[in-house]
Amino acid sequence: MRFTVELTLNSTKDSILLAPGYQSSLVSLLKSALEAVNPEYFKALYENGNPMKLYTFGVYFPNAKFIHEGVELEGENAKLIWNFSCIEPRMAMAFYNGILSIKQGINQHPRRLIGSTLITDVKIHQINLPTITSNTITIRTLSGIVARNHIKRDKDWFYSYKDPEFIQMLKRTMTTKYESFFGRLTPAIINNFEITPIQPKKNVVKSYEKWVECSAGVYVLKGQSELLELIRDGGLGSRTGLGFGMVEVI
Repeated sequence: MRFTVELTLNSTKDSILLAPGYQSSLVSLLKSALEAVNPEYFKALYENGNPMKLYTFGVYFPNAKFIHEGVELEGENAKLIWNFSCIEPRMAMAFYNGILSIKQGINQHPRRLIGSTLITDVKIHQINLPTITSNTITIRTLSGIVARNHIKRDKDWFYSYKDPEFIQMLKRTMTTKYESFFGRLTPAIINNFEITPIQPKKNVVKSYEKWVECSAGVYVLKGQSELLELIRDGGLGSRTGLGFGMVEVI
């Protein structure tokens, strides 16, 4: 399930500056939305260890200025387009209902996003995606792809599309993330997955207090159609639950 949320933002200042790492504010908003409508599911997803997140999101800012300090928006009626996608129907509906609850509450009281920036309106649209039947698709990133080697607590290595370890780490993450789908996906299917850069670029993005190397741009993916559909719907790579790895088929 995929849906798009349009947030209207207002600030008492002439402009809104969202500093690097603004995605964490959306994660907090997502958590509070889920907790409000389904507290038990919230606990299972966020307070019961660290289960693999089967969702991803990306953010688009119409008419924004990207400067060294972050993303600069007009201070009144600025727009933030929040794209969200999830593999699991129950999880997707829980988040969808949570965003709807925020929309309903906004009518009485604006919701704080970050600092002095308030959410004053919410629009939500569901997007119907076709079944993938091909073994080759071309994708464009809506948020950077993270290939991570998690060595131990607070110690990670990150790889971009230029590194030979890039696809190896992506496959490792798939093996863990899609474990519950292994009735239909065999290790050989994941091992045969291929990714070819077409118009790639390397970015470094702040995620909470850590700077994360990631890969953006256009890529060709080759693999079993079911695996490609899982990637499209649930994200590619690590940290998809923090706003990385969202792609669209072009």
